[in-house]
Amino acid sequence: MLNIFHDLRYAFRSLLKHRNFTVAALLTLALGIGINTGIFTLLYSLAFRELPVKNPERVVNVYQRFKVSSRAKSKAAHRFLLTPST
Repeated sequence: MLNIFHDLRYAFRSLLKHRNFTVAALLTLALGIGINTGIFTLLYSLAFRELPVKNPERVVNVYQRFKVSSRAKSKAAHRFLLTPST
């Protein structure tokens, strides 16, 4: 147990001695934790949390399907479809 305290004291003194490395390590940790928290918050709000509606099973997706003709691939016919949400 005494060796752990000596090692921690040595590590702390080394970090104080090499301030540039300490600043770079702390900034890297702060950015990593911040980005991870932001991504988790975004995914939680978009994918994991339930919708704030009365009957979420009745919500439908609205999407657009493009049909390309064989003669002119640049012209597309648009159809709007209502389908039950999966």
